[in-house]
Amino acid sequence: MVSIRALLASTLSVASLIQDAAAHSAQRNPLTAIHLIDAPSLNTPTKRCQYHSSFDLTFSLDNTQQQIRLALEPNHDILHHDMHVNYLGPDGSLRESQRINRHDHKVFRGASFIRRDGQSEWTKVGWARITMHRDGKDPVFQGAFRIDGDHHHIMTGKNYRRLKHPEDPLPDTDADPDEYMVVWRDSDVMSYYFDPQDLKRDTAGRSSCESQSLTFNAKYDPNAFEDVRMRAVSPASLFGRQIDSGQTGNNGAGQNLVATIGSTQGCPTVRKIALVGIATDCTYTADFNDTQAVRQNIIDLVNSASEVYESSFNISLGIQNLTISDRDCPGSTSDLAPWNVGCNSNLRISDRLNLFSEWRGRSNDANAFWTLLSTCNTNSAVGLAWLGQELQWVVFSF
Repeated sequence: MVSIRALLASTLSVASLIQDAAAHSAQRNPLTAIHLIDAPSLNTPTKRCQYHSSFDLTFSLDNTQQQIRLALEPNHDILHHDMHVNYLGPDGSLRESQRINRHDHKVFRGASFIRRDGQSEWTKVGWARITMHRDGKDPVFQGAFRIDGDHHHIMTGKNYRRLKHPEDPLPDTDADPDEYMVVWRDSDVMSYYFDPQDLKRDTAGRSSCESQSLTFNAKYDPNAFEDVRMRAVSPASLFGRQIDSGQTGNNGAGQNLVATIGSTQGCPTVRKIALVGIATDCTYTADFNDTQAVRQNIIDLVNSASEVYESSFNISLGIQNLTISDRDCPGSTSDLAPWNVGCNSNLRISDRLNLFSEWRGRSNDANAFWTLLSTCNTNSAVGLAWLGQELQWVVFSF
């Protein structure tokens, strides 16, 4: 199991995918500071890159003297060679199925370097994950990188403004949000923040773990599975959420998993790829300008999230199936996709997950797990999982 405070925040920061002890999650605390990326440059002769390129990306952070170099290579694991995107209509019917062309997505992984004070050579200080949205003289990209244990999250100005905590600072620029990038660090997150809404939610009453309400988790017997190869990773470590309860509820599954933190027992000794399926509900799709932006955002998420799996479990994530619902929420529940309803439907996250799992159960695939992305939540609960198996079903809301 892995404990990293935040790999991505909100959505980008975004996305993954398996919850650990499934204690209830809450939105991260506000940021104390943000930075803008200055002078980004692709160190190639033409300032261009292809999906198969290896290159250095350099930039600095505003109001600092720190120069950063990311040495990048293509991440061919993220997009499965047979990856398809299914587009659903408001009634849940399949409107279009499209096979993804790997050439259309520039997805990279690599290492981060800085120059220490008084030194001219570059020092390797961590990992890097980048998706290139636009190359050329003025590149635009998103992703995450690590410097001396501190995770840095890169978001376009547009996505940062859309996903920011209400108390997060605004970028000090009048530039087009599509033309600049914001960086925030784990160390920028307030260590303490009191949100009156959390008190209201707590006094309304809830169990220590929302996963108790899932039909599967309530019936699950952890002793029935002797070989659990893929351990769980906290969504808080991947999406900027914070786990604020140490209890595992009925299913973690009836176990306290604290003793297994840091254990790699059962992890593969050679690199493997876990194929995943991801679906968005209407609320998540509506949060973007178009379906291409939804698709790009999800690829950003998985590329960054995969680093945790690779470094901890020797498992890469690969998207095999992507289902994008129409941005218009149906007026009533559809039998074809009963989980795809608006946030005002009085459908709890746990109910949405049960409906989603039933829907996916109609299909046969080789995916390690499926994830449903939604902007809806139930009180402060924002993540739930089916626990204890290599095949795990997960729901996240942002």
